[in-house]
Amino acid sequence: MDLAARDSDDDSPASQSRDTPAARAAGPYRGVMEPLGPKIAEGRDSEIFEHGPGRVLRRARDGRSLVREAEVMRHVRANDYPAPGVFDAGEGWVVMERVEGGDMLAAMRMSSPTGSAGTWSCEAR
Repeated sequence: MDLAARDSDDDSPASQSRDTPAARAAGPYRGVMEPLGPKIAEGRDSEIFEHGPGRVLRRARDGRSLVREAEVMRHVRANDYPAPGVFDAGEGWVVMERVEGGDMLAAMRMSSPTGSAGTWSCEAR
């Protein structure tokens, strides 16, 4: 299902974060969902903002579509893989469930024998 293409009379939680002219950001995020709260985290390619109770808005710095990524997250969650719930997605943004947890980089440092995040790889077990 295309998360960006929904009926305008939809009353679902996803419709509450629709990319409308009133909800678009300015500057480098032109045409992207405007956050409802402050920035709470950032990474190499995205910024994360509070976006209502139990929700966050992830905005891609390059404005690329996050619709396909949101569809993958919904698929893996539906198949019992731990992933945040997705409310809506569009060009450059996704609104998803806020998941409380620790800092991944700090966790990697704690589990490293040298105390450094260093270079990690994933291996099948």
